[in-house]
Amino acid sequence: SRTVSVKQLNIGHSTGVVLGGNGIKCTGKLHLSSGVVFGRKYGCSSDLERQSSFFEINGDLTVGANTVLLGPIKISGPVTIGAMSFVDKDIEEPGVYVGIPARKVNK
Repeated sequence: SRTVSVKQLNIGHSTGVVLGGNGIKCTGKLHLSSGVVFGRKYGCSSDLERQSSFFEINGDLTVGANTVLLGPIKISGPVTIGAMSFVDKDIEEPGVYVGIPARKVNK
């Protein structure tokens, strides 16, 4: 990543964690499990290449094991993303998200 700006970063079992995608900005706590990948979508325009943060996280985010997040995306927390999920779109509501693609499971 070009930049990682996180208020508090907790990585449990850091095996295979990838903090890529041209930057991560988080105003809260970021909890990552093993195998989490922050990457970027291929074929992004050159304007997106110059963005300082592909991941803008407002609030707390907890990410389960082996989850893939492809940016650019914005997440409004607190959000929990379950293990082995896939996120490639903005998450605008706090809650719990799981699946491929990740969908909200609670109200």
